Amino acid sequence: MNQTTARSSGTGLRSFCERFIVRFGKEAFHEPEVLATEFRQYFGINGVPRLFYLKQLALNDLGIYEIGPQRAIGGKRGWFFKYGNNIELQYKVDDWDGSKEFTIAHEIREIMGVVMKDIYPEFVDVEGEELESEAEAFAAAFLMDKDEFYADMVACGFDPIWLHEKYHKSYIAIVSRMATILQPMKGCFWASVYEFDENAPQGFVVARCFHRSPKYIPRVRYRVPNFLFPKRGQLVPLKSNLEIASVQRRPVYVQQLKGLDFWEKYCLSVIIRPVLWGGKVAKLIVVAVPYRDSDKFQKQVLSIRPLVVQESFQVI
Repeated sequence: MNQTTARSSGTGLRSFCERFIVRFGKEAFHEPEVLATEFRQYFGINGVPRLFYLKQLALNDLGIYEIGPQRAIGGKRGWFFKYGNNIELQYKVDDWDGSKEFTIAHEIREIMGVVMKDIYPEFVDVEGEELESEAEAFAAAFLMDKDEFYADMVACGFDPIWLHEKYHKSYIAIVSRMATILQPMKGCFWASVYEFDENAPQGFVVARCFHRSPKYIPRVRYRVPNFLFPKRGQLVPLKSNLEIASVQRRPVYVQQLKGLDFWEKYCLSVIIRPVLWGGKVAKLIVVAVPYRDSDKFQKQVLSIRPLVVQESFQVI
């Protein structure tokens, strides 16, 4: 691992957390946009931080003792260890730089939860899926400026692949940023990233993330097919329009996805984008807005010339 002169581990983060709590209170710690905005300002971060900068930030400003690549543990992309006063952050060695950047930012948020516990013993961070979602949202907000990203998102017609290519960040980071930016605007938006995994049964993809704005309350989950709101790591059947996009290697535009009565009785407009890697479809990126807002997709639809499906019922 590479290592430069570092502070006692976590001291920079400790100072930030103390200042943040004084200014905003402990509840605001669970608001990723607020946390990321203050984080950028406190550490003087401008533009889009890249891998080398993030490593130097971690070592020289955040007080992380050691950071570097390692072989993945149990399929994870990133992890950290705390021993004594030292924190060591590791990320998957064979990921591409955009994914490493997102992983580092993601782990920084999780480390901040540990630092908060050290400062305030009564503090209890969220866990499991909720922690993963907050860390993803923080990482995306930290890495991509809100105003610039929103302008680009509107200009490209909510196109996740175009945004991925411009910002050089993972698809999970991109769709997470899209959702968090729309959250305070009360804009309805849904996105998921499905990945072809060699360990998955034939005919299934693995859900790597799911985002909905406004946040989905699962009181009616049982009313619809489970894969419409997948959990991280859930196997999703590759059928209907997902299968079409995969087999034909072509974007699919479902103009009206009906039967989702929990979505305020409005149907959705859905775009499925296959991502090719090594000559094969590696991922399927799915974005959706209410049908009444389908004009937001216009520029994307015109640029990708998708296969158009006029109507589908409760099945992507």
